[in-house]
Amino acid sequence: MPMSVDSYSVKSPTISIIVPVHNAEMDLPRCLDSLCTQSYENYEIICVENASTDGSWHVLQQYAAQNERIKLMRRDKAGVSGARNTALELVQGDIVGFCDADDMYTQGAFQYVVESFKLKGCDILTTGYKAVTSPPPRLILARKSY
Repeated sequence: MPMSVDSYSVKSPTISIIVPVHNAEMDLPRCLDSLCTQSYENYEIICVENASTDGSWHVLQQYAAQNERIKLMRRDKAGVSGARNTALELVQGDIVGFCDADDMYTQGAFQYVVESFKLKGCDILTTGYKAVTSPPPRLILARKSY
């Protein structure tokens, strides 16, 4: 269960990232690499495979076999919102974030999120994004203060 703002005396809160997946075989490696290589290491990734007809499930299994922080689930035709809601039931972290399977996080993003919650005392954090124009276009979580 996510912590309240007053509970952020925890030195290293856990970040739970939910990734809904549908026919994202080609995008998943870039997405998961961006999450798994963060310098902040207290995280979990919950991937919900949603009736894909490509090799998405196989890619997810390969990554989960190499990283114990990745949890996998399957849902049949739940849609993006259904997949996210299903994953919310499994969240063990103190902070919850979302990443679509065709997006990626910049290095340092997890650390920025944790520092924002701790130092700024916020309940909700929104971030900017940067569109990357190498085909196909991608969205990347970028650091931005408001």
